[in-house]
Amino acid sequence: MGLIKFTILVFLYHQLLWRDNLLNGHSNLVGASNSVPLGNDGSGSNATRTQDDGPGTNGTSTQDDGSVSDASMTQDDRSCSNTTSAQDDGSGSNGTSTQDDGSGSNTTSTQDDGSGSNATTTQDDGSGNATSTQDDGPGSNATTTQDDGSGSNATTTQDDGSGSNATTTQDDGPGSGSNATSTQDDGSGSNATATQDDGSGSGSNASTQDDGSGSNATTTQDDGSGSGSNATSTQDDGSGSNATTTQDDGSGSNATTTQDDGSSSNATTTQDDGSGSGSNTTSTQDDGSGSNGTSTQDDGSGSNGTSTQDDGSGSNATTTQDDGSGSNATTTQDDGSGSNATTTQDDGSGSNTTSTQDDGSGSNGTSTQDDGSGSNATSTQDDGSGSNATTTQDDGSGSNATTTQDDGSGSNATTTQDDGSGSNTTSTQDDGSGSNATTTQDDGSGSNATTTQDDGSGSNTTSTQDDGSGSNATTTQDDGSGSGSNATSTQDDGSGSNATTTQDDGSGSNATSTQDDGSGSNATTTQDDGSGSGSNATSTQDDGYGSNATTTQDDGSGSGSNATSTQDDGSGSNATTTQDDGCGSNATTTQDDGCGSVNT
Repeated sequence: MGLIKFTILVFLYHQLLWRDNLLNGHSNLVGASNSVPLGNDGSGSNATRTQDDGPGTNGTSTQDDGSVSDASMTQDDRSCSNTTSAQDDGSGSNGTSTQDDGSGSNTTSTQDDGSGSNATTTQDDGSGNATSTQDDGPGSNATTTQDDGSGSNATTTQDDGSGSNATTTQDDGPGSGSNATSTQDDGSGSNATATQDDGSGSGSNASTQDDGSGSNATTTQDDGSGSGSNATSTQDDGSGSNATTTQDDGSGSNATTTQDDGSSSNATTTQDDGSGSGSNTTSTQDDGSGSNGTSTQDDGSGSNGTSTQDDGSGSNATTTQDDGSGSNATTTQDDGSGSNATTTQDDGSGSNTTSTQDDGSGSNGTSTQDDGSGSNATSTQDDGSGSNATTTQDDGSGSNATTTQDDGSGSNATTTQDDGSGSNTTSTQDDGSGSNATTTQDDGSGSNATTTQDDGSGSNTTSTQDDGSGSNATTTQDDGSGSGSNATSTQDDGSGSNATTTQDDGSGSNATSTQDDGSGSNATTTQDDGSGSGSNATSTQDDGYGSNATTTQDDGSGSGSNATSTQDDGSGSNATTTQDDGCGSNATTTQDDGCGSVNT
C-alpha cells in the first residue's frame, strides 16, 4: 500500500513540472517574439495599457504616475510618422484620451494637471495643423479644441478659470490663407466663449476676448469668402451677464464693430452681409446698465446715410427710414413720457409721406411694412414703458436707409432690416438710463463715442477703444485708393463731451460731423455734396437737456428733392416739418406744443 501511494505522488509531481514549462514559455509550440507584460506600476489600483498597431514609424508612449485609480489609454493607428503622447499626473480621478488620425506630420499634445474632475479631449485630423490644448483649472473645467482645416491654421485655446468655464474654439477654413483664431477666457465665474472662423479667403479674420467675471457670452463669426480684409472685433468687459454677437459675412470690404460695456444683462447684435463693393458701415454700441436688446442689419450696396439720435432722459424714440429710389425723407419724433406707439406706412408709387402718432399709456405694438415700387418713407417708433416690440422692414429695390431706436424703460426689443441693393448706412443711438436699444453714440454719464467707416474696395479698418470709466476715444482712418475713400475720426475730451467727425471725399462724398460740448448738448451734421440728383444734407442740433433740432436738406437737381426739419424747443414740445417741392410735392407738418396735445 505504501508503494502505491509513492508511485501516485511521483506521477502527479511530473505532471506539475510539465504544465509549468508550458506556462513559462519553455515550450517551442509558440514561435512569436512578442512580449506582453501585464502588471501594476502604481502604488494604488492603477491600470496602464499601451497598444501600437501601425506598420510605420509610430511611437506611442504612455505614462501614468497617479497614486489612486487613474486610467490612461493611448492608441495610435496611423501608418505615417505621427507622435502621440498622453500624460496624466492628477491625483484625482482624471481621464485623458488622445487620438490622432491625421495623414500628415501632425503633433497632438494633451496635458491635464487639474486636481479635480477635469476632462480634456483633443482631436486633430488636418494635414498640416498644430493644435494645443491646456487646462489647468482645479475646478470642473471642460476644454475642447478641434481644427480640421487643410491650410496653415493655428488654433489656441486656454482656460484658466477656477470655476466651471467652458471654452470652445473651432476653425474649419479649408483655404490656404493664414486664419488665426484666438479665444481667451479668464473669468472666475461661469463664462462661455465661442469663436468660429470658417472663411476660405486669405484675409486674417476673428478675435474674441471675454474677461468678465460674471456669466458673459461672447460669440464671433466671420465667414466671408472674399479676398478682402474683413475685420471683426468683439469685446465684452461687463461684469454682469452680457451677450455680444458679431457676424460679418460680406464678400466685399465690410467693417463691423460691437462694444458692450454694461455691467448688467445687455445684448448687442450687429450684422452686415452686403455683398456689393460699396462702402457699408454698421456700428453698434450699448452701455446701458439695464437689459437692452439692439439688432442692426444692413445689406445694401449703395450710398445712403441715416442717423438717429436721442439724448432725452425720459422714454423718447426717433426713427427714420427711406427706401425710395427718389429723394424722399420722413421723420417721426415722439418724446412723451408715457408709452407711445408711432407707425408710418407709405405704399404709393410716387413720393408720399405718412405720419401716425399714438401716445396712449398702455402697452402698444408697432409694425411697419413698405411694399411700394417708388420712393417710400417708413418710420417706426415705440417708446412705451411696458413690454413693446418694434419691427421695421424695407424691401425697396433702390437705395435704402433704415434706423430703429427704442429707449423705453421696460424690456424692449428692436429689430431693423434693410435689404435694398444700394449702399446703406444704419446708425442707432440711445443714451437713456433704463433698458435702451442702442448703437453708434451714447452721451450718457459714461460718454462713449464709436465710429466705423468702410470705403469699400477691400481695405477696411475698424478700431474701438475705451480708455476710461467715462471718457472714450475711438479713431478709424481708411485712406484707400478706391473712389469711396473715407476718413473717420472720433475724439472724446471729457467725461461728458463727445466729438465725432466723418469725411468722405469720394465721388459720392459725404461728410458727417458730431460735436458734443456738454453733458447734454449734442450736434450732428451730415453733408452730401455729390453730383448725383439725390444729394442730401442732414443736420441735428441739440442745445439743451430737452430741446432738439433736426434739419434735413436735399438740394439735388432731381424732381424729388425733399426737405425735412424737426424742432424741439422744450421738454415736451416737438415740431416736425416735411417739404417736398418736386413734381409730386407733398407737405406734412406735425406740431406738438404740450405734454399731450398733437396738431397735424
